[in-house]
Amino acid sequence: MKCIVGLGNPGRKYEKTLHNMGFLALDRFAEKRGIAMRRIAFEGLLGEEGSGDNKLLLLKPMTYMNLSGRSFGALFRYYKLQEEDVLIVYDDVDIPFGTLRIRKGGSAGTHNGMRSIVEHADAQRLPRLRLGIGQAHSQELRDYVLMGVSASEKKRMDEMIDRAADAIDAFIEKGIDFAMNEYNGEL
Repeated sequence: MKCIVGLGNPGRKYEKTLHNMGFLALDRFAEKRGIAMRRIAFEGLLGEEGSGDNKLLLLKPMTYMNLSGRSFGALFRYYKLQEEDVLIVYDDVDIPFGTLRIRKGGSAGTHNGMRSIVEHADAQRLPRLRLGIGQAHSQELRDYVLMGVSASEKKRMDEMIDRAADAIDAFIEKGIDFAMNEYNGEL
């Protein structure tokens, strides 16, 4: 069983913000696979494909970014998931805009959503796919991640989301080592 978790904030206000890159990448992946993200469970939107050991779970926590772990932790325990079968997808200001970084584990860094995931699941080795959004040094971090994307960055953002959806597929079908070798780096 595999589980992909996209992090973001629910609601129209946050829909197209940089902090919702995890939601956007998961939505693109679900669209490509024809998986509906409609079921409400574990304080999130859940999509499912397959059954038994071949089941694929997609989760978008609806708890707001900083409480994402509350939703994921409940799903993680309910399905008795193994850490290596999970992929957490989220934005990262410490990576240049347009860069993907897949890792087998690591610290939560400055990302409060990932910190919540680690705490609530009591899991330190969760694979992750980070989508680089850089950071404008002239703005406060909170203001930067909650702003929309400029028209000039929109095309590059869409390309990064497409590439992230392909990386998710590679993780599921060929494993994390393949996904890391194929998709780590800039567009």
